[in-house]
Amino acid sequence: MRMLYVGPMKRGSTTEQRYKALLELGYNIDIVNTANDEQLFREKLLKNRLKRYCFRHAPTFVANYLDGPVDLSTINTSILECIKKNRYHLVWLDKALTVNNKTLLDIKKTSTKIIGYSPDDMYSRHNQSANFLKHIKNYDHFLTTKSYGVDELKSLGCVDTRFVGNAYDKNTHFPREKNQENSDRFGGDIGFIGDYEFERFRSLKYISKTLNERKVRIWGPNWEKAKGIHNLDNITCEFNRLIGSDYSTAISNFKINLCFLRKINRDLQTTRTIEIPACGGFMLAERTEEHRDLFIEGKEAEFFSSDEELVDKIKFYLDNDSARLSVAKSGFNKCIRAGYDNKSRLKKILVELGLYDT
Repeated sequence: MRMLYVGPMKRGSTTEQRYKALLELGYNIDIVNTANDEQLFREKLLKNRLKRYCFRHAPTFVANYLDGPVDLSTINTSILECIKKNRYHLVWLDKALTVNNKTLLDIKKTSTKIIGYSPDDMYSRHNQSANFLKHIKNYDHFLTTKSYGVDELKSLGCVDTRFVGNAYDKNTHFPREKNQENSDRFGGDIGFIGDYEFERFRSLKYISKTLNERKVRIWGPNWEKAKGIHNLDNITCEFNRLIGSDYSTAISNFKINLCFLRKINRDLQTTRTIEIPACGGFMLAERTEEHRDLFIEGKEAEFFSSDEELVDKIKFYLDNDSARLSVAKSGFNKCIRAGYDNKSRLKKILVELGLYDT
């Protein structure tokens, strides 16, 4: 089958990982890349200038047309050029916020199936765009990693919205060598990899003050927003995003990997939920029913519902190496056995949709 894949193909991104999994499944794929850093900068600059001007003179125009990404990178033109030149079985739109409704209507004239995919909470306004809200009704299928998002996206007009679980990339997320060099460079006793959020910092401060003899290491952007983080002697914040082998090596070389859920996205699971065990890491995650459905508590992963429980479990597992290593090994085996990888997840849903030749 021939596919047109539209998405932000940044190195190390989950978008790129899904694309590679689809290639492994045998699809013949053309790409329209929506991630051009220079163009994105220009989009943001122009959008902010337009907003400042129009908000004073036409606030309704701002709300309806400028509340979302502006397509200066000619994505729509590129898509239509591909459609004119080639015959596709399906077009895959990966959180296509700049793709307009006319483009989807033109695609549908060719009888090509349109699949939308997003790992984000697309019912929440901060993840949407005016284009998305207008064109969502024209998807043949939409795949969301948010279980609660199925009915919500249906209410926005996408009749066939389906839940697909988060996944890991077999070529990226696997156990890396554990040694002192990797531990010094990336790992440590307690680690968190991810963006700043107030609730996350609150829990990390509690760990810092309660377990002041233990070192906590944070990798991720936006932690300059965490007021007072430099005053916590046992927290090291790297302020950098980890991708690829560095990301997997860090997980493999932390004794305990914390998995906080993103409150602004109402997460019940996240990509790290799967990636941490897939890298052979011990995961201590927020307790949700979806987490407990994915991994057996106390055997394949550990969970917490309060800062007090979080600290108690950190203490126990740092003092009990054999128990910690056993949980990590079982979690890794579960990822393999259950088929939590991208290729397996995508194959299953595409077979259900009748869009994969087995």
